[in-house]
Amino acid sequence: LESFTNLGPIVDFAVVDLDRHGQGQVVTCSGVHKDGSLRVVRNGIGIHEQATIELPGVKGCWSLKAGDGETSDKYLVVTFISETRILAINEDDELDETEFEGFSADEQTLVTCNVDGGYILQVTARSARLVDAGTGQLKAQWSPADGAAISVAAANRTQVLLATTGGNLVSLAAGAGGNGGGDAMDTGDGGAGGGELLREVASAALGHEIACLDCSPLTDPGAAAATVCAVGLWSMEVCVLSMPDLRRMSSAPLAPAEVIPRAVLLCAFEGVPYLLAGLGDGQLFTFVLEPASGDLRDRKVLSLGTQPITLRTFRNKTTTHVFAGSDRPTVIYSNNKKLIYSNVNLREVLHMCPFNSDAFPDSLALASEGDLTIGGIDDIQKLHIRTVPLGEQPRRIAHQASSRTFAVLTQHENMATNEES
Repeated sequence: LESFTNLGPIVDFAVVDLDRHGQGQVVTCSGVHKDGSLRVVRNGIGIHEQATIELPGVKGCWSLKAGDGETSDKYLVVTFISETRILAINEDDELDETEFEGFSADEQTLVTCNVDGGYILQVTARSARLVDAGTGQLKAQWSPADGAAISVAAANRTQVLLATTGGNLVSLAAGAGGNGGGDAMDTGDGGAGGGELLREVASAALGHEIACLDCSPLTDPGAAAATVCAVGLWSMEVCVLSMPDLRRMSSAPLAPAEVIPRAVLLCAFEGVPYLLAGLGDGQLFTFVLEPASGDLRDRKVLSLGTQPITLRTFRNKTTTHVFAGSDRPTVIYSNNKKLIYSNVNLREVLHMCPFNSDAFPDSLALASEGDLTIGGIDDIQKLHIRTVPLGEQPRRIAHQASSRTFAVLTQHENMATNEES
């Protein structure tokens, strides 16, 4: 059984692109007398909640599998300003808190992911750690040789990308896919040590502090290794570097923006590679990327909200989508080689990760300011209607795009004297 909001009687309407996302919205003059209102009608993507946990202060979340051969996610890692918690699906298909012996639980996690060979990577401000996915035991550890703090990090199944204070970038090979693997490894903190399972491949000094990183494989988010990486700098530019040798290929300014990038993402929509950069003020920059040369072209800028943007990929019906988290969360996908931006029916999402477990198939874990929600995403877009009460009956509406304002002519009826004004 479905219910639909009554918009009638509609005496006038305007078709506008309020958010400048390329998606038209209809603003209608609806209702009668004191129940008159404006209705903003738009297409959007719905998230149906399956579970909610009260977890204030989440700074990031990631899903993990129990090993290389697993198809479903078992663990959900949630990090805070000074600690990291691991939630696991138990025998009753419920989320319970668990521990990994080799994980650092009293630090904020910068990134964690599965690594080839049955390992799980955790990067914190002090080190990169590789633990056994089955036993949780620490197998390898790498720390910056000069004792510098790790500020941001990114990783895939065989590569780790770390930025340390001072604008230095380090590339590591990780796990069995990094160099052939091994068993008992050096877990000491000395210098750049870490044994064969975590091996430094290259380093580069970029000259500016590094704000964000990404090394997602362009061919497929689940592929083993990337050939290029994206770096967002405090100098208000994004750079493309080759992997794993960190050779600088190209860069592009983020002018006229005045806020540093908070997230960069490499992804491909309908076979077209893109670089996305989300800024701290809610602006999103999109570039088409030439993987062979690293050239960035067809720059476009739009505003997704007013808060910092986070960017994560997820797959829905075998198609890659991007979830842009902010105060106005948005799902980005491609149709006929054109990027489409669809609003999500949630007020705020600060962090997101795909969570495809047996108990919650094809779901997303969504963290807001106060809680963590696990929910499924609608297969199709649905109508979302927002009501702006007027207290009197609207008769005509006009929209001025340059000032982003509406002029509304209303009719007020005094019920006591039966007079209209």
